Amino acid sequence: MPGPIAIFGPTGQLGLLITNAILKASSTAVIHAYARTPSKLPTHLKPNPRVKLFQGDSENVPAIREAMRGCKTVICAYLGDMDFMFSAQKTLIDACEEESVPRYIASDWSLDYRALEVGDLPPKDPMIKIERYLREGNKKVKGVHMLVGAFMEVVPRFKQDGQMRVFGSGDEKLDFSTCATTAEWTAQVALDEKAVGFLKCEFPSSCVIRTYPMRDFIC
Repeated sequence: MPGPIAIFGPTGQLGLLITNAILKASSTAVIHAYARTPSKLPTHLKPNPRVKLFQGDSENVPAIREAMRGCKTVICAYLGDMDFMFSAQKTLIDACEEESVPRYIASDWSLDYRALEVGDLPPKDPMIKIERYLREGNKKVKGVHMLVGAFMEVVPRFKQDGQMRVFGSGDEKLDFSTCATTAEWTAQVALDEKAVGFLKCEFPSSCVIRTYPMRDFIC
């Protein structure tokens, strides 16, 4: 039986999908759902005895610690600007240390950013900083970083005048997945307490990363 899993940001699109995916994948998993407004959770989750609701914001350390107390895994499903994505996750990591939570699944579902330095691609800076912060100071909590490719749902937002501009010839390959697929992968990882470090999500399941030439997205 897996230990309790705390999800921070369960009312957002990805956080809600992950919550549902964990409950579907395991009949015994218990979720601690922490949100500013837990009432925003769908009605089918509120009475579920395996979902415990906790209320607070990203800076309420006592409430955060209470929500993750006794948990084996913390999942961050926050979404915000770059400063928020670093400071809010740092608060969660520090709380994990205080509560002896062994694993932290970072909010960095993404392309593989490990070759980047801070400043190379500013939107990825919080991910780089958080990954480094998790490795500093001999922390007890271990980071989990899921490489899922770019979200298919996000691609249209980057098109301008029917075009998406890219570096290179257009023949380079780029990995894509959906939010629903990512939620299923995250559920599998959350339920496997030995899964730590960087994980490229291609393990056996009905979910697969789709790879396309970049030019397929240039109209």
